[in-house]
Amino acid sequence: MQFAFPFHRLANYTLIVSCLFAISSSLAAQKSETPPREQIGTCLGKPVYRDQIRTESISERNMDLNQYFFGPVFDRYYAEHQSILEPTPQEIKAFITDMHKNPKIRDMDLGNMFQTRGQIGWVKTQLKAPELSKADRQKLEQELRELQAELAMPGSSDARMLITVWKLDRHLYKKYGGGRIRLLKMGIETIDATHKWLEDLEKQGYFKITDPELRTALYFYWTPANDNDFVTEDPRIIRESIFEPEWLKEMNADEPLTAKKP
Repeated sequence: MQFAFPFHRLANYTLIVSCLFAISSSLAAQKSETPPREQIGTCLGKPVYRDQIRTESISERNMDLNQYFFGPVFDRYYAEHQSILEPTPQEIKAFITDMHKNPKIRDMDLGNMFQTRGQIGWVKTQLKAPELSKADRQKLEQELRELQAELAMPGSSDARMLITVWKLDRHLYKKYGGGRIRLLKMGIETIDATHKWLEDLEKQGYFKITDPELRTALYFYWTPANDNDFVTEDPRIIRESIFEPEWLKEMNADEPLTAKKP
């Protein structure tokens, strides 16, 4: 009896192997054809890629530029200059006292106390979780301290934020030669000084944007092309906004007077 080799099975096997090889080759080709992410800059030593910056609208683009460049740079600069930018308890108290002259703001801050108590309870519950990392625990503990301060003095969270921004603006105005300011609903912002500050930080290597259009977009907010009716160089307004705000005058008035030496 002659043995018949199952050539049909060999043919099927060969076909299967060929198909698998073709599929794997196609996948490998697709993988190799995937373009690498295009880097358009760095911020604090970390790469920033084009796909992180949305360009569907100007507002989205500006939000992403703020998130990946301006925001991290501000946080780093604040940490490096915290001793002069951190609000003091006296400043916070004076600021709240001045703000609460407006009954609507006072009632709103007092009305938020119930919500603050709920947030404190939530944070305390999170802190009981045994699997918390050290970093997460520290973050929650800091949040708890801020919420407790807000409960003890309603309005302190907003006051702390606004005073910090005011201190930074005053610091930049003095350091970078004054210039125009923009009046906001809550305070002011320096324009020319902030523009020079960003340029200075860029030269120092805090950040770098290699795409010319995106770099121009980051700086545009601080250029004359973006001016409006609320931009001014009026010395009186600048003095009252940056150097002698009403709440600061009240705080200084509350300080005990010391007799001058003859």
